[in-house]
Amino acid sequence: MQCHLLEVGRKRCDPLEDASWIPRFRNMLEIWFKKGKSVSSRVRAIDEVTPDHEMFEQLKRKFAPIADPEPELRVRKLIPKEPKVYGVTYELLIVKSSADAISATFYPSLSSDESLPSCQLHHPYQLQFQEDADGGGNFLLFASDENSEQQLKWLTKKVFSALERWIDIPVSSAPMETTNALISGEAFASTYLQLKDDYGRQLCEIWPESTDPSKFVYEDCAIAAYLLETWRKRGKMPEYFLDLGCGNGLLVYLLNKAGVPGAGIDLKRRKIWDTLFKDTQLYEDVVDPRTIQGKPFAQKVDYLIGNHTDELTPWMPVMAARFNCDFFVIPCCPFDFGGKFNGKMAGRSTYSSYLQYLSMVNAVIGFEMDRDRLPIPSTKRKCFIGAIPSGGLPSDTEATISQLTQNVATFVPRPKIQKNSNCSDIPVEMRKRIALKLFDYLLTGRAATSTSGQWYQGSQVALAELFKLLTPEEVDCLRQQHGGLQTFIKNHHDVFHAVQGTVKIRDYRDARWRPNRKKFNNAPNYRKKAPCWMAAHHPDGCPLEEKDCLFNHEVPFQPLC
Repeated sequence: MQCHLLEVGRKRCDPLEDASWIPRFRNMLEIWFKKGKSVSSRVRAIDEVTPDHEMFEQLKRKFAPIADPEPELRVRKLIPKEPKVYGVTYELLIVKSSADAISATFYPSLSSDESLPSCQLHHPYQLQFQEDADGGGNFLLFASDENSEQQLKWLTKKVFSALERWIDIPVSSAPMETTNALISGEAFASTYLQLKDDYGRQLCEIWPESTDPSKFVYEDCAIAAYLLETWRKRGKMPEYFLDLGCGNGLLVYLLNKAGVPGAGIDLKRRKIWDTLFKDTQLYEDVVDPRTIQGKPFAQKVDYLIGNHTDELTPWMPVMAARFNCDFFVIPCCPFDFGGKFNGKMAGRSTYSSYLQYLSMVNAVIGFEMDRDRLPIPSTKRKCFIGAIPSGGLPSDTEATISQLTQNVATFVPRPKIQKNSNCSDIPVEMRKRIALKLFDYLLTGRAATSTSGQWYQGSQVALAELFKLLTPEEVDCLRQQHGGLQTFIKNHHDVFHAVQGTVKIRDYRDARWRPNRKKFNNAPNYRKKAPCWMAAHHPDGCPLEEKDCLFNHEVPFQPLC
């Protein structure tokens, strides 16, 4: 199929030391092919179409007539976030290469329902690299002149910017990690959208907690959708799951609504349990790996779930082995069997080392282990799925567990009431007395450097100088909280601004401190709960108008006793 392509992007690439740009181009192409939804707000998931699929043959006949030599052909399926607005789009990729050049042309084609527009592009585009004799070259982006102005702008501004970054990434021997690698992206997108429409939107409207519902509700919708598709793929739903450390109980609620029986257990009861989730089986209890099997509600458990279970994470395969069931866990804060994980490996981050440690634990106990990356807005979104092999776990599993935990005298469950160690439990009277003392000193301690306008910002003073203002009683109180003056200063970020060992008064006029208007217009009552320190204590008042301030100018601070 012939089409007129226009150059819409160009990047000059300087020669690499002992390397060619062609492998980097291929690496970039693989990222775009598998993970391109990261720069497309309309695409929910991407699935690769196998050559035996009817659509593969159809696109091949349409866009790739017999060529000599035959080019590389691949097809991907783009699933839209809003299937009622955009149609499912297929893209045929044709790769042609020579010794010093390579091109990758994408031919989009809508699925059967062509009444909806494509969720990406309607017409072809091409990536190309032309290598020079010195090892450098030009990376080029071409697009059909039939694409709309808006589509061309998206290609040049968003897509090409991402491609420029990706082509600079050195080629790694490690396999590329993708999201939803173990399940169908299309199936996940469908289930997620159904959960979001049936329950998520309504829950967001009536969410009673102070947490952001759009993050927490939809994140749990995604985890629930992932679990449901994982179970469907294995061909068996749990008869009764148990979510360990279930928090607000939302994940349990969603899975129950999807028809999967199960319960949740957490150390601390939440108010939301008695309101939105009063018909969901949620238990307030200590989660102890040694005794969990004996709990009345755990007698019929055949699947364990651990969502950011912290100190319970390494114990998940241990508990699953004793329940003789499969499990799913999302690791977060690194813990081993005895406490904080300290096994960082050379050349790896702590988190990467921790994942490697968990892989070892799962394998040693005898589970078949899969690892994936979840489509959730979290930095900790890797998950492990442990399955009992068809032949069962080894007969010496308990001996293996004993060996793994031999240096652990006993498991110490997290206490119900957890003591803060970040200066937040200092008595209110002392906390305010210290803050006022430091604040007054910054206002009058030295010659001030004025900022723009008439509002007086005071001076910038070394942290060590401020420390001398504290009484022995105040210093002792900070130490008992396992904190120091710097922690105290950071806790009072609405009053002070810590900068490289120095402290100054917070200037609300700083653009980085101004509220996001769109965000706070949607929640006007939430941002006005806390009183404004500057309005109450600064001689010039608050530097902002009340409507622009994060805090309430009308609510007074409580006087000191």
